[in-house]
Amino acid sequence: MLYSLIHFTHIDLQLFELYDFMKTTNAPIDIYIYSVLVNALCQRGDVAGATRLVDMMTAAGVTPNISTWNVLLKVQLLLFFLTKL
Repeated sequence: MLYSLIHFTHIDLQLFELYDFMKTTNAPIDIYIYSVLVNALCQRGDVAGATRLVDMMTAAGVTPNISTWNVLLKVQLLLFFLTKL
């Protein structure tokens, strides 16, 4: 549901505000929620924000999975190749 809200609507969500809201309301934040948020940040071009969220994820005791690392790697490689053009 969160994935659909972020990816299929034109609502300009402030993703860190959404994350903070989820934390303050004690909503369960698992690896899937983190991965959706990291992916959304990367798609918006906020690689620093995505990296910061992964740091917050590990600080919360949630281990990034292969999907999380793949999203970050893909966007880093894309940025690398774009700077070489």
